[in-house]
Order: sequence, then structure tokens, then C-alpha cells
Amino acid sequence: RMNDEMAALGARGATIVFASGDSGYTPIQKFGAGSPWVTAVGGIWNGEIGGDSYLSVDDISTGGFSSLSANAQGSYQKDAVAHYLTTSGTRPRSFNSSNRCVPDLALFDNGVDVRLNGMNTYTGGTSAAAPALSGMFSLINDALLNAGHSPLGFANPLLYQNADAFQDITRGDNNGFAAVEGYDPASGLGTFDTTTLTKLRDAALSAKEAAARKRAARKADVIV
Repeated sequence: RMNDEMAALGARGATIVFASGDSGYTPIQKFGAGSPWVTAVGGIWNGEIGGDSYLSVDDISTGGFSSLSANAQGSYQKDAVAHYLTTSGTRPRSFNSSNRCVPDLALFDNGVDVRLNGMNTYTGGTSAAAPALSGMFSLINDALLNAGHSPLGFANPLLYQNADAFQDITRGDNNGFAAVEGYDPASGLGTFDTTTLTKLRDAALSAKEAAARKRAARKADVIV
């Protein structure tokens, strides 16, 4: 029932974002991140004390395949998962690759500077990554609305269709799945670099404009 309701919200223009969780690999994915109708966000970092010169999977970042048949793999994800299955990175002995895979992407989640009760403090975990992504989706919605289009809604088809917009993460693991080239159940599609938001915004605008042209063409056919 929750999957049905979240799918309906996406169709009405809402973009639903869930943190994947901070339990590392688990054979049972947390709900609602495990729903195929939301965007699930994992975490990356540059080491426990920030000393690495590269980004890698934060080992607390939850990821893997859902254990529930109710959370079937979305069509948007099938090619990405099929490619992942051809790779050879470390992974659990068994999992159901026909089910929803989490996360969809990952953002920096370690030592995030926030304002709390008038003071600066630091927080972390995927619950810090998720609102950062929500803010970026809001910027995409702002561009869409200013151009006279409807909001983004369910975002995953856009994300997977533009997988090359992301910075791939190929290091680290969540104590179950290792990051590999391309999509993986540790870092998803990867993370945002300095151009990712612009590329996704432009792709969303192009998709909305193409849909508007098709509607106009159908309307003209009806009039004729």
C-alpha cells in the first residue's frame, strides 16, 4: 500500500527522497528507501578523519537488494543492475537481483557543518546526505516551474537515463558490497561533481519541453 501511495505522489509531482540508512550492508533494506518509487541516498566520504585524497563509500552507508518481492526492481534500474552483475567486486554470497537495489546515488555524509541553536556543529550519516539532495532537486524544480513546466516528480528515470552526469565512486565498501565501475549497491550511480546538477537540470528541462511538444502535436491532430 505504501508503494502505491508513493507512486501516486510521484505522478502528482512530488519527489520523495529517503536516506538509505547508517547500518552498512544489511540483507533487508530499510523502508522507505527500499521502495522502488523513491530516490534512496547513500553516503561517501574521504576517510574517517578526512585524510584521503579521494572519495570512497562511507562504510556505514546501507545498501543492497531488497528482500521483499513487493519491492520489485524498477524498469529504470534494470540496465544498471545488469551491468553491475558483470563486475567482480566483493559482494555477499546471495541476494535477489530481481528486487529493488539501494541506493540510487550517494552524497558526502561525513562532518557536515550545520547550524543548531545558533551555533555551528557537525553531523553526518545518510540523513545528512538526503536533505542535501532534496535541496538540489528543489533547484531543478525551480528551473522547471520558471519555464512553465510541472515539477520533477519521481526522479529515478531521469537519474538513470543520465548516469554519465555522475562522478563514479570506485573505492570503498559498505561491509557487504564494494564500489565498482558504474552502478553498484554501495554508492549507486555515484555522486555529484561540479557539473552534475546543471546536467540534470538541463536534461529535465529538455524532457519536459519534448513532452510539451508531443502534447501540442496530439492536440493539433485532434483539431484537424
